[in-house]
Amino acid sequence: MNRQQFKQFLKTPELLNSNDTKQIEEVLQQFPYFQTAHLLYVKALHNNQNINYNTQLKKAAAYSGNRTILYQLIKKSPALIEEKEET
Repeated sequence: MNRQQFKQFLKTPELLNSNDTKQIEEVLQQFPYFQTAHLLYVKALHNNQNINYNTQLKKAAAYSGNRTILYQLIKKSPALIEEKEET
């Protein structure tokens, strides 16, 4: 995965699919404390209704500095997340 792909994942997390999940998982193997990668990984698992979602959600919550953002990423639209970050 290159930097441009990762930026695209950040812009459109609702479009993450199973192939993207594998790429993000590789990043997490290299950088296990990378908070943003954990958030994107759990969002990708949620999008694909993966059986490992609940387990990974607990890990992402532990690595997350702000669980509100994690909740918004998973449950709400991306526009609301951007609006929240700007204020």
